[in-house]
Amino acid sequence: METIICDTNIWYNIADRIIPPNHFVKNNLIITQVVIQELCTSPRTLTKSNLLVETCGAICLFAKEATLYNPYNYLINNYADDTETSKIIYQICDIAQRHSLAKSLLNNDNLLRNSLEKTLKAYFAERQRSTKSFEKFISDFRQKNNLYDKNIIRRSKNIDTLAYRKQLIINFFGYTKEDASRIKWNQHELFLKTFDHWMKELETGAKVYKDNDWEDYLNLIYVLPNMKYWTHEKKWILMIWDSGMGDSLYRDDEVDRILKKNGKLK
Repeated sequence: METIICDTNIWYNIADRIIPPNHFVKNNLIITQVVIQELCTSPRTLTKSNLLVETCGAICLFAKEATLYNPYNYLINNYADDTETSKIIYQICDIAQRHSLAKSLLNNDNLLRNSLEKTLKAYFAERQRSTKSFEKFISDFRQKNNLYDKNIIRRSKNIDTLAYRKQLIINFFGYTKEDASRIKWNQHELFLKTFDHWMKELETGAKVYKDNDWEDYLNLIYVLPNMKYWTHEKKWILMIWDSGMGDSLYRDDEVDRILKKNGKLK
């Protein structure tokens, strides 16, 4: 039995029966706070009828555990005792039911429609600010540290970029020295090494930053050494593989197809 952290699209595919239960039922699927937040705020769940309800229904049926700690706190081991999973999951389903009811009223209630549109626009404005904040932080850090010059990175084979990535994460997350001392980096190797590879790709122009990348990346914080990460997004499959963390991927036929198509497997 594998313990698996899933990304949001995996849960969508389970709900849509694209991934049948026999592909994962023997494993321990975990729902995270990052995924739940995306489910409840995604425009996809507002525009596709019943998607949120169906996805939360799939979570109720198939999630064996819930890790609902904020990822920034989770990294520094700042969390309380686990709340009972069943209570958490049914709270999510309740949110889904109320959300679905609100959607059903949209056709007949202009005031409600305007209110939801305003809320949605506010959420995306906040997410855009967060994205721009991250991009500006990276740009400022690059200018301050010559290590982040792409030519230096290409020439320097002996630089321990992981040490600098750790400091970059600590600075951006706003951790105090005490906070930083609580991070068990060996428990978050997938998170750290993927971040290191991702930053090199951005710095050398091999990859372009997209709006939802940061939220997707935060989900990796929850993946501990004894766990697997399940995604069908080519970008993240290849990023994890190329960072040397391919063993952390949950391998099904779709993941192997993507790896083979991109020359990673024979």
